[in-house]
Amino acid sequence: MTSTLILRRLALQHNNNKPTAASALRNLYLRYNSSANKICSLADADIEDEIQKANERGRGLWQIAQAGEKGWGIYADADIPAFTKLYSATAVTTSETRDAHSVQIAFDGRCHVQMDYPARLINHSCDANVGIWNRMNVLGAFDYYTIADVAHGEELVWDYGGAEFDDVGMNMGRCLCGAKGCRGETIGFKANSELIRGKYHGYYAEYLQDWNKQE
Repeated sequence: MTSTLILRRLALQHNNNKPTAASALRNLYLRYNSSANKICSLADADIEDEIQKANERGRGLWQIAQAGEKGWGIYADADIPAFTKLYSATAVTTSETRDAHSVQIAFDGRCHVQMDYPARLINHSCDANVGIWNRMNVLGAFDYYTIADVAHGEELVWDYGGAEFDDVGMNMGRCLCGAKGCRGETIGFKANSELIRGKYHGYYAEYLQDWNKQE
């Protein structure tokens, strides 16, 4: 698989050193710090309007729609082969702590980001058909790919353990994925590293790739 665009570093700056996730986040924060109101506007905007805009971008590949008890979800707008790029998410805020809509991208620094739509609305599954490319993209977030063939109308779901190190608090108090072998409330990578490594073809966060259970 070609990775020309995917592997461009956030620091296309002035050296050939591989940037760490923390340095990439610092660059992202500085880049947007002067326009904080613009960053926050996405969270304050009418969700229906944001979803409509996102669906215009995704037409023919994916669409955001109601997902019953889970709220919103993302659905395939065509039959999609495995390892198809779905979208490049953009980080719109960074934080040192997790909230209901953030995603972890590093162990240290400002290591949680909120992403734009549709990434903000992708639901969790313990048996996911979507994964993330294992390096942050140039927008400070992740590129999302199918990791299995997905039928038209099927929900696109991602295993949150592919980015979250510790267990994620489920808003409903339980996992709603309904998958065979659902992990319940034990979602994070720390408790499921062997399963996630074996299941998702390397499509999980870079900062987790080299973590060792014995550390």
